[in-house]
Amino acid sequence: MKAINKIIEYLKNLEVGICVAFSGGVDSTVLLKLAESAGGRVSAVTVRSQFSGKTEAEESARIAGEIGVHHDVLDLDVFEDERLRGNPVDRCYI
Repeated sequence: MKAINKIIEYLKNLEVGICVAFSGGVDSTVLLKLAESAGGRVSAVTVRSQFSGKTEAEESARIAGEIGVHHDVLDLDVFEDERLRGNPVDRCYI
């Protein structure tokens, strides 16, 4: 509980809004909930691309709504970048 309170205190002291890269998974959901608990301006953003699951954006929107946080979905065509075509081994470093 001490660690959670430290995170919330840290987030409360930020002088800017918080934007969470939100997949809807456990880690980003916990972070989004902590950010919301800290108050202030909080939003969530989910990227929808060829690498996302079909329902990930919808599930993320549902969870963000339950938490009470604004949620945006950014559509990204990762194959516009020709370096990613063919799924190269170094794709995570591009």
